[in-house]
Amino acid sequence: MGNAIDRTLLEYHSFMPVAFKERKHITQWFRNRNIKRYVYNISYSGKCLKIGKSAANAECPKKNPGYGDRLVRICGWLFPDKFFDPLSGSGAEITNQWTAFENQHDIKNREDEKFIITIHDCTNYNKLAGIPENKIPVKQKKISRGVTITVIDYNWVIDKYEAQLISEYKNIHGILPVGNIREETKALNKLYPILSDDLFEIAA
Repeated sequence: MGNAIDRTLLEYHSFMPVAFKERKHITQWFRNRNIKRYVYNISYSGKCLKIGKSAANAECPKKNPGYGDRLVRICGWLFPDKFFDPLSGSGAEITNQWTAFENQHDIKNREDEKFIITIHDCTNYNKLAGIPENKIPVKQKKISRGVTITVIDYNWVIDKYEAQLISEYKNIHGILPVGNIREETKALNKLYPILSDDLFEIAA
């Protein structure tokens, strides 16, 4: 297995944001496919603008994951005439990232139909990879000043896979996507779960 996310276990979906009429239709798209945890790639005319991941707001599989919430907010800023939410400032940084992307690729006349968002669905990765609940990585969560508790890190897959895709992009192009200001080295270096109970087991 190595220390990388096995992309053959992921499901992939793509959509053109301007094909939706309202914000709620983006949310519904995610809900219909039961996509709770994902990594996304926003591209324009086949060139990557940004690699990101779903918001880490699902502490356990049974809670409302906020279907597509982060991309709904980003689309609100990329396409304000269709999806803008005046009550939320979240995702506003994409406007500056888009301006930098325009300058980098010398885009004079933007065509909204050229925006494509690709979703790498990680929702069922643990199950498909044969990772039981007791093998899912844990993390420290701060609950009050000076007090932390150990909780299951259900978002470890999206953290690691986002970092993996950013690293792969830089290895190919020599730079990061405009929408990514840093490499997620810490997440990339997280160890893949050890599935064997015998640390000294020798594979045949």
